[in-house]
Amino acid sequence: MSRLTGNGNELLTFQHGVHPHDYKELSNQCAIERLPFPDTLTLPLAQHIGAPSKPIVRKGQRVRRGEKIAEAAGFVSVALHSPVDGEVEAIGLFDHPNGQMQQSIRIRTDRFSAQQIAGGQVPDPTTLDR
Repeated sequence: MSRLTGNGNELLTFQHGVHPHDYKELSNQCAIERLPFPDTLTLPLAQHIGAPSKPIVRKGQRVRRGEKIAEAAGFVSVALHSPVDGEVEAIGLFDHPNGQMQQSIRIRTDRFSAQQIAGGQVPDPTTLDR
């Protein structure tokens, strides 16, 4: 690989990539903390390269953490479950991190909920079946 020598005629490349300092010393001694849920969560129905999920909830419906809110709707598709207790505020087009508008479910978080997973403990994944 060539390197820029200062004359401007050579291609600028980086051997083995760029490795900026990670500043881990700023946080590696801090305790892990649980953050509070935001007031609203917007969950895109297309969270993968396949078909978007199909909503099975409606505006105004109360949902529990872990409850299925959208079902798989195609060959390559997945179900979507609510990450919080709350109320479905809207189902429609919302801004997506990729810069486009995407069909999504917006949930207003229940601030007074204990936010426990419905059914108690998270099951051991090795004991689950399809």
